[in-house]
Amino acid sequence: MGIRGKLNIGLSLLIIVSISAFALITQMTVNDSVTSNRDDVFSQKASKLSIELRNLLRDNINAMERFFLQDDHTKHLIEDYPSWGTSEKQLVKEHFLAQLVSNVLISSITLIDPNGNPVLEQGRYKGPLSNKFKSGSKIDGEDKCPCEPQIMSDLDYVYLLYPFGSKHTVFVRGVLVYQIRISTLAESLSHNHEMADHAFYITSNKVPIYEYKSSQDKSFANFTTGIFVNSLKENIQHYMLPPKMEIDDYFIFSSSYEPLRWNLSYIIPSNIYHAGLVDLRNRLIIALAIIVWLAVDIIFIFSYRITKPLTHLSKITKDMIFYDYDSHLEFVNTKDEIGELYSSFEAMRQKVKLLTTTDALTGVLNRRFFMINLEKEYERLKRSGGDLCCLMLDIDNFKKVNDTWGHQCGDAVLIRLGSLMMGIGRTYDILARYGGEEFIIALPHTSLEDARIFAERLRKSVEGHTIVFDNTKLSVTISMGISCFSNLASDTPDLLIKRADSALYTAKRTGKNKVVIYEKDLEPA
Repeated sequence: MGIRGKLNIGLSLLIIVSISAFALITQMTVNDSVTSNRDDVFSQKASKLSIELRNLLRDNINAMERFFLQDDHTKHLIEDYPSWGTSEKQLVKEHFLAQLVSNVLISSITLIDPNGNPVLEQGRYKGPLSNKFKSGSKIDGEDKCPCEPQIMSDLDYVYLLYPFGSKHTVFVRGVLVYQIRISTLAESLSHNHEMADHAFYITSNKVPIYEYKSSQDKSFANFTTGIFVNSLKENIQHYMLPPKMEIDDYFIFSSSYEPLRWNLSYIIPSNIYHAGLVDLRNRLIIALAIIVWLAVDIIFIFSYRITKPLTHLSKITKDMIFYDYDSHLEFVNTKDEIGELYSSFEAMRQKVKLLTTTDALTGVLNRRFFMINLEKEYERLKRSGGDLCCLMLDIDNFKKVNDTWGHQCGDAVLIRLGSLMMGIGRTYDILARYGGEEFIIALPHTSLEDARIFAERLRKSVEGHTIVFDNTKLSVTISMGISCFSNLASDTPDLLIKRADSALYTAKRTGKNKVVIYEKDLEPA
């Protein structure tokens, strides 16, 4: 559908909605039957409380899973808690703290072993005691992963338990526990449901664990928790309350949340309950008037839907200036002129990405994009700690290859070497052609010894590989220099490369086809 068609639809909807709104108001004036649905209105409000509670807890369980599975490093770090040192424990604490900052519902986060013993706690309040969920949890070290998360509660807290295993065992390795204050959870529910004129109770097995009363209405002066509890004990045999019940001059609309055996109840004074019969019609008329007013804005909304893709496209273009070619395109699948524009733009963006980030001959990253990625890794290293090594390599006697078999053969050697290194490296290693026959590799999360092992494996693979060009078989060797960040306060990415280059120079000068690790003594006088 074209842009003109969208504008025509907008004008048509404006006329249709306006006529329908006025017709409906006329009908409501002579027919007051809508007010008979007052019980349904309050019952739906009570049901929404349970639904929102379920959604809140489900969202937090999903957040636990996203946090645990956000990347392999975090996942493996938490799984290997028995082997933590001081730095690993501090890093996990920082991860926990970030979760607490981003989610105000959570009181604390605890990592426990399969026996219920706390391993690490981080929270705004004192973390949960192990005996609170030792008896209630059905998770132990004999269970196999994956296990379903569990929800538990006592009179003060809700506990979300997320069991996890590890790559070394199929059994439960440990459990992440999110502790949420019931009062915080209930306040979140009550604030979202405009509770100013109502009382609100959460009961567990007919025992109130949270209560809220309006401070603006004296109608609740005669309604006490004792009256509520006594009425439940006398009239209710099961823990689940009926959808509607009446206590003295109050109506109670309830819904239940089965996993915790909770009931969530509205307490509504009779004067408010009956006054709503009159107010409901007036509110609906006002709402319809608002709908008519909103109908006038429909045309502007459609105009916005037209201009929004163009604004988004402008943002994507600015992202490209900073070498971000992976921003999501929201409108590429729409079947109109905007969709065609986005499809053409995406094709252009991918071509620009190829030209600006990769080496045209070998297919690996180019030097400019390597430096951008190295700066990002350096900033990550300063924030989170860890290791980062740099490996610079050069093809031995490459000039002889060009002089003997020609530059096309030299190009074939560079292409094959680039392909070989991409096959050996990890997905998050940063491989680039530095210039001529020189390549450079940044190795995140890699110690100096692991970098040396990787370099030796690469050197041997290149040495044992045969390159065929124009019926000619030849092999080459490479020399490599390795450096690693040793002092983040003074080291820089440029210094890291300079040290790797110095080690490479030593490798070339002392016989070639070898790996040399940077040492201060290697620096030229």
